[in-house]
Amino acid sequence: TFAGGCSAGVVAGSIVQTALNLSWSDGKHGLTPKPEYTAALQQYNPTGLTSYQGADCGAFVATVLHASGADPNYPGLGTSNQEQYMKDHPEKYTVVQNVSSTADLEPGDIFIINANGGAGANGHTFIYVGPQPNGATMAEASEGDEMPFQGNVFFSDDRGSYDIYRLKS
Repeated sequence: TFAGGCSAGVVAGSIVQTALNLSWSDGKHGLTPKPEYTAALQQYNPTGLTSYQGADCGAFVATVLHASGADPNYPGLGTSNQEQYMKDHPEKYTVVQNVSSTADLEPGDIFIINANGGAGANGHTFIYVGPQPNGATMAEASEGDEMPFQGNVFFSDDRGSYDIYRLKS
């Protein structure tokens, strides 16, 4: 354990710092995970290992929420399960509406799109981390393609617009 409650990249109580510590800050690394992410998966979300050994957006977000202690009951996999969980727990999550700029976001906001896989597309989820020194504003992973990495937030893609959820204090 390190100063500030940090152990193997996990920072108790901080979604953002945990997401940053578990993701690559220097671009995509394909299916090579940061050692801190592998350790966190094994300790906090072993279910996530069943999906491409953790190269999965839902597994990454769940691991961050579990490891940081923000929500230990957040489903370990499945974007649709995760979105339904947040909808079913309004005591824990607020739906943030009418967002079109990062000025309307708070670090730690969770983005989810197309959780039900409409039009044959898979859903996606990521965490807004706020502006970082490397220029990144979010942390994400991609199912079977990319281990967690940092990039720039986007509000829509070819699947439609993202819904944004904010964990209540």
